[in-house]
Amino acid sequence: ACFIGHELINRSIYTNLAKKLEKNVDSLIKQGIIYFGCGAFEGFDQLAGMTVLNARKSNPGIRLIIVLPCKQQDFLFSGANTRTYKDLIANADKVVYVTEKFSKNCVDKRNQHLINNSSICVTYMKHIQSNIGQTVRLAQESGLTVINLA
Repeated sequence: ACFIGHELINRSIYTNLAKKLEKNVDSLIKQGIIYFGCGAFEGFDQLAGMTVLNARKSNPGIRLIIVLPCKQQDFLFSGANTRTYKDLIANADKVVYVTEKFSKNCVDKRNQHLINNSSICVTYMKHIQSNIGQTVRLAQESGLTVINLA
């Protein structure tokens, strides 16, 4: 399964979204999903990655794979988001860099990699007319089951 979602999450729904995500990850584990791909961007990606790491405590067989568009992506983050990003990288079972250097389409390549290596896409998509919406449409066209937690 892969995770794709908005970087900005309204504080008023964060706790509820975290609970939904936890239930969803638990359900996927019960269905036999053991590999979880995540981009580690701010917002939904980081929440999803941390949820998988928490679930791994009681399900040691599951794996978190961080898929990054390029090396040194952390220049995009600040403060607590940088710490969470580094925690995810340090605790992931595998880190994949889709390209060496940042370019205008490296994030699209990262999203394509997540889709190509998944059968389920868990998303937090509130706006269909967004980069997330475009990626979710690509996931649907590729035959993935899409679960929108928005």
